[in-house]
Amino acid sequence: MDIENWSAVARCAGREDIDQYREIRSTIAKLTDLLRDINAQTEDIHSESEFERLVNAIAQRLDE
Repeated sequence: MDIENWSAVARCAGREDIDQYREIRSTIAKLTDLLRDINAQTEDIHSESEFERLVNAIAQRLDE
């Protein structure tokens, strides 16, 4: 997105909306990085623990 378009967005949307958008993008990026590593464990391992380790790992990484 070029500067002119960003300025137009900034004028249309409040500062809070832009900050929230940045926070959402950051969270999605972190989640994507975490999910990329899911293949390190098999489906059986996750199923046996009812995905508890995976859910805890996601929650922990999102809290960072």
